[in-house]
Amino acid sequence: MMLSYKAIDKIVWFIPIRKTRDFVRNYLLKKLYNKLPKKIATSDVRDIYFLSDLRYNYYPDFQELNEGNKLYSYAYCLKEYAGFDPKYVLKAAVEHGIRAHELGLEGLPEVKSLLPTYFTSGGLLGEKYINKVCNKKVYSVGPYIHYAREYLSEEKKKKEKKRLGKNLLLIPTHSCAFDTIAKYDTNDLIKEVNRIAKDFDSVRVCLYWSDVMMGLSKVYEEAGFECVTAGHAYDIHFLSRLKSIIDLSDLVMDNSMGTPMTFSIYMKKPFYYFNQESIGTTNVDGKKSIIKYSEQYQKSKYIPLFINAFSKYSETITKEQYDLVDKYCGLSSIKSKSELIEIFNETEELYKQMMDDYENKDKYI
Repeated sequence: MMLSYKAIDKIVWFIPIRKTRDFVRNYLLKKLYNKLPKKIATSDVRDIYFLSDLRYNYYPDFQELNEGNKLYSYAYCLKEYAGFDPKYVLKAAVEHGIRAHELGLEGLPEVKSLLPTYFTSGGLLGEKYINKVCNKKVYSVGPYIHYAREYLSEEKKKKEKKRLGKNLLLIPTHSCAFDTIAKYDTNDLIKEVNRIAKDFDSVRVCLYWSDVMMGLSKVYEEAGFECVTAGHAYDIHFLSRLKSIIDLSDLVMDNSMGTPMTFSIYMKKPFYYFNQESIGTTNVDGKKSIIKYSEQYQKSKYIPLFINAFSKYSETITKEQYDLVDKYCGLSSIKSKSELIEIFNETEELYKQMMDDYENKDKYI
């Protein structure tokens, strides 16, 4: 059994000499850190507090030129799939989410990155609009979940599927760390889940790490749902866990439009969008008014297309739905290992060229 931070603090609390106390604490912490990688790599997705707690997260010594590349293990999975060392520094900015609209792209950190290349899932929303707002070479690589390795063995997957039976997966809109809080009527959402859950054997709710730490799981657990998580945003196993969670489901439900929709359709899981008028975000202290998604969506040319396609409950994926997601989010932009390697090599050349230009600029002043 692995000691927790809290248990270590209790153990050393009674040691009177501070120097001895610090020595024992550091020794026990070192033992904890040595065991963390294996535990995090194999933890059950139902162990939501351990996987969400920043203190327990294992951060390998990976450096990235674009800090956002560490999010959701997208860059990690691309490198692993291409056969590159995980510590290889990617010379491209990777988008941190697949969007179903064209709004606010110019404000994204990865768009403002100084790197000369950009990785996107693809489609019109990934290529056309990114090219408009940034001076980078854009590479479409398709849904990142394709590149994630399996989190569960075939044996464990079969056992878990037998336990779950026909599974409904809810991935509700999430907060952003601890500064922006997702606001929506959980009672209204739970009511809708219960309405369609009659045809399912189990219901799972996949929660974002910060929502877990803020106690949102209690609401869904009290409703009788099983809560799971893909882990902390910087966890290198994030995407593999999410892949297994979606894979074990038979239908995915969400109350916002974005990455879960694209991943679900790519993995051939029917997707249902529940349109909540009151959904939105606010800052953590509540001083700023709620930014309603419905008001944002009205400004988009594309969101209405997705709402019309997915707001009617169905346990099958229609050709129209698949074609829509493919056209705008790049389902067919998947790259082979050799194609990824070629892209990585191109980003190296473009980065080297950028650095050479930067170093030589003084010669022309």
